Amino acid sequence: MILNENCLLVAHDAGGANQIISWIPDDHESKNLRFYFLGPAKKIFQERFPGQKIEPNFGQAIRECSSLLCGTGWQTDTEISAIIEGLRIGLPVTAVLDHWSNYSSRFIKNNILHLPNEIWVTDEYAYALAKKEFLNVNISLKKDVYAMNFVSKILSSSIPSIDQVLYICEPMRDQWGKNCEGEFQAIDFFIKKLVLIGLNESIPIKFRPHPSEEDVKYKKFLEKYNMKNFEIDSTSSLENLFSQSKWIVGCTSYALYLAILSKKIVYSSLPSWAEAKPLPHKEIIYLRDI
Repeated sequence: MILNENCLLVAHDAGGANQIISWIPDDHESKNLRFYFLGPAKKIFQERFPGQKIEPNFGQAIRECSSLLCGTGWQTDTEISAIIEGLRIGLPVTAVLDHWSNYSSRFIKNNILHLPNEIWVTDEYAYALAKKEFLNVNISLKKDVYAMNFVSKILSSSIPSIDQVLYICEPMRDQWGKNCEGEFQAIDFFIKKLVLIGLNESIPIKFRPHPSEEDVKYKKFLEKYNMKNFEIDSTSSLENLFSQSKWIVGCTSYALYLAILSKKIVYSSLPSWAEAKPLPHKEIIYLRDI
């Protein structure tokens, strides 16, 4: 049990939520854990623990708890605001880093850096990066229970793998000097590289939107290709999509790490001109190098 008793767990974005929720034990009620989840995190939590109470009022919940464990998302200020309030009232505050980039910016609000008392990471690359960036914060390496459970399902799945590409979509928040969102540039770049990696243009490609995105965003963009083999799928479980697909493609998504562990062929579609920081995992094949 790595979670403290009487701890308030806070998350909005899916990345941190997946990690935090995977650490919640089935007997969590005996530990008096409290939950404040919004957005994608709330959906993930309710799927794992249907009927479990979510705190309706953050201010009251944090005053009744003895510690805080929080995600570090960017979609809203839910998590950074929770960190700030926890520090203000003197609670021990722990934050979870669920990726390998933009570490310091996750703790900035109104141009002020608000560092927690402790930071948890879940792989050795993240540990090294965090130790280098946060010299005066305790960094702890925890088991990636979410990844372990996910990969176990893939490797034991009875769903046969077929010649299909799963493209993991994600908002890149940058146009890289062009008049087009980075995520769309990456898709264009990937499609132009298909033949160079031994795939023909008729191969089935499923596009999986990020939990923060709507299908219509990619539907409108992909219509220009007029390709019958393209499909947007936000309803199938990610585990099933992984099991079906021989190739996994994306920019910098955590899902690429899951694909590596699941023994898939993994490509990054970051264009050669993209300024985004690549993932540190050596197993990823970068299309811009082909």
